[in-house]
Amino acid sequence: MKKTPTELIQNVLLSVVCGVILNVVTNQLTSASITAVITIIAALLIFLFLTLFPVWESLKNLFDRLKRTPRVKGKATFPQIFDFNHEPVHLVYTCRARIDKIPCPTEYEFPQSPKIVQQHIALDEFYTQAMMAEWYFPQLIGDKRAVTPYRFHCTNQVDVWEEYSKSELRDRSTLPEFMSENLVIIGENSIANIILDEHHRLIDFSKDMIEIAPYRSDEKPKVQINLKFHPRKNNTIEPHAHTQILTSFTEGSQNAVAMLCYLPNPFNLQKNVLILFGCHRVGQYLLEAWLRDPQSERALRKLFRRHNFADQPYGQIVMFSPYKYAAEEQVSFEKIQLVQNTHNKLPFFPIQLSAQAISQNNFKLDQRTKTPQRMVDISLLVSLADNDATLTKSIETFFKQNLPFLDGQYLESNVAEIGLHVTLYEFATHLGDEQNAFANDQYKLLAGVLQDSLKAIPGTTMGITGYEILPTNIILHVDFPRTFISQIQEACQQAVQSVRGNAQNATTPADKLFNINHMPALLHCTAIRYRTEFSEENQEKLRAAAQTSSRHHFGNMDIDQLSLMLVTKQPYQNVQQKDKIDLATK
Repeated sequence: MKKTPTELIQNVLLSVVCGVILNVVTNQLTSASITAVITIIAALLIFLFLTLFPVWESLKNLFDRLKRTPRVKGKATFPQIFDFNHEPVHLVYTCRARIDKIPCPTEYEFPQSPKIVQQHIALDEFYTQAMMAEWYFPQLIGDKRAVTPYRFHCTNQVDVWEEYSKSELRDRSTLPEFMSENLVIIGENSIANIILDEHHRLIDFSKDMIEIAPYRSDEKPKVQINLKFHPRKNNTIEPHAHTQILTSFTEGSQNAVAMLCYLPNPFNLQKNVLILFGCHRVGQYLLEAWLRDPQSERALRKLFRRHNFADQPYGQIVMFSPYKYAAEEQVSFEKIQLVQNTHNKLPFFPIQLSAQAISQNNFKLDQRTKTPQRMVDISLLVSLADNDATLTKSIETFFKQNLPFLDGQYLESNVAEIGLHVTLYEFATHLGDEQNAFANDQYKLLAGVLQDSLKAIPGTTMGITGYEILPTNIILHVDFPRTFISQIQEACQQAVQSVRGNAQNATTPADKLFNINHMPALLHCTAIRYRTEFSEENQEKLRAAAQTSSRHHFGNMDIDQLSLMLVTKQPYQNVQQKDKIDLATK
């Protein structure tokens, strides 16, 4: 078996040390060898360091993880697990005034005292908001108590949410600034719906609204809010759980549903969002009851222990319970239960955005930019230069003018053979070149099928809606009309099935080749990868730029053509085959 360089050095040093010991034992060590002995002792110390260093690193990681594990009980557990990196937090609640079609108090014009929080909280959210305000009080008030009013928001303050959520291309610069901060969102409301919708390819449970006739009187809801399960990454639930996440107001079968979500903020990946989502008022009461129940602490601890401790504990917890109204606004729950993730036998559904922690504390180099690695990759993508060379050039100019110190980095537009691009669908990714020979034949079959299916899909418009500064690179946020994304996903899935011949298991070479078959959860364009170290000054410039980066709108680009590519080196180099596929006329 091939040994690593460290193992080879250890073996050489071990042989030398053994030789010295043998000389001492046989009395063959002379005075002329003292210098050699000193050298051997130094070598022995190096040997011990190389041997023990990996062990020390493992122990250090273990100690760091133990240090982060909450060790207190009760209310302190919650804010320690969802800690928002101990940064300021904004609290958002549902604007009941808007629902009741009366003026919102935030619209009144009168002097606002810096030490008064003006609120109009819905009754079913009152207890949840009180708990969150208590638990996150230090992060809500910051260093100066005077900032408190400006970190409490009602949903009416996102007055463009309907226009934003219904538009084909979403311009995030139209949203208020607090939407790019750490958020605690209480209730099923417009802001919670925007966040969940932005992450629809990432989460297992989403809102499902059904129009119904009012029950008994006009005061009862005319819509039914449920949760809908659409699994990601092999997560599964029991068949009967699909009905357990449906709200019911029918006498004798009343059922309340709620969920807790902890997610990265889609408008600023450096920040996080905690959503406390109750389906209708009774669902919010259910969530409040669960937060008071000891089982909530047990489930939260499991979520914390299972997540990758380098990241935030992103995930969803879904609960349900039969209920009865004991009196007006007083609900009793029969038994609060959590929907079980039967794939890994856990009471939550983990969410993984990327393999690395999203943090600006440490910028890291992408070593592949210096030493490209062999791979086999087949993907469908949008080449920016092929569709709009002018806008592509303006993006390059923007970074050169605003972040000139990045010139020495790996600029995707200059270095990569493909240039700036958005990966729409990943068919296959293999490290090494074992699949290379077979990949060429399968690529040709796939290209033929895709040419036929994609030419029927009309061209579209892609919005380039901001950029994000991450630990190893800088990406551009992009947005497509939802119908276009659905059509692309369906066409790609059918093309793979056609090439694979509807095989059910990975027994043929084709089955083994197409090992990915998904659309990336976060559609983006990688603009810059880091390949040289940053000075402290330039690191601070990057962090400063990150405060406004997600709100910079580069513009819209008409997409008339896609590209299917087979590449054999990463980061995305050495194009072996490329087919340009024209879309139908709009």
